[in-house]
Amino acid sequence: MKNSSKICLLLNISCCLCILLIVGSIVAIYMFGLQAKMPDPGFCTRKHATQAMECAKKDDELGAAAASLNHTNILLRRPEDYEPLGGLCFVTLQCAREIKCRAIRNILNDISICGFVYYYTKEFSECANRLYDKKDEIPCLGEIFNENKRTPKEACQKWKSINPCVKEAIRSECEDKLGILQFKWEQKSQKANSIYCEEDRRITLGSAEETEN
Repeated sequence: MKNSSKICLLLNISCCLCILLIVGSIVAIYMFGLQAKMPDPGFCTRKHATQAMECAKKDDELGAAAASLNHTNILLRRPEDYEPLGGLCFVTLQCAREIKCRAIRNILNDISICGFVYYYTKEFSECANRLYDKKDEIPCLGEIFNENKRTPKEACQKWKSINPCVKEAIRSECEDKLGILQFKWEQKSQKANSIYCEEDRRITLGSAEETEN
């Protein structure tokens, strides 16, 4: 074989090796990035539970701020009155996102009132204002928006029992014939239970904790 042929062969082999290295590097980088984006396996430790308790404290602060707006005499106000709670919600949810345990994150998201705050101040706000304007005409809306003297226990019972009437008001006043707003209201309003009901504030995270062997 001539020297020129040998050189060409070596160059071809070198080029193939370079291409393989480049492709291998791209694949490795892609797989590493894909692995980093994959959800965690959900394995929970005591450390995660401790982090969760810190997040729960932040959620308690959020609940206290909301309760200052929703005392026992007035269950609900206009959406704009809840907009300042958005900052506290951001802090609470950011804390939850940093916990590398899916099960505990899900619990924190379930107990947080942020789902209600965001829904009430954004997607539901137009309907909420319509309902507020009817508070002196529809009795159950008056129970929510007008001032009424109640004990904390009575406020809790009223909030949990008034949904059927509120859903009917949503249907008629917000033109929700398909029931979409009614369904979402029923879901989101449950996240506000801890504002009014003492028993809903007593959430323990121990059941979500899986200790290491």
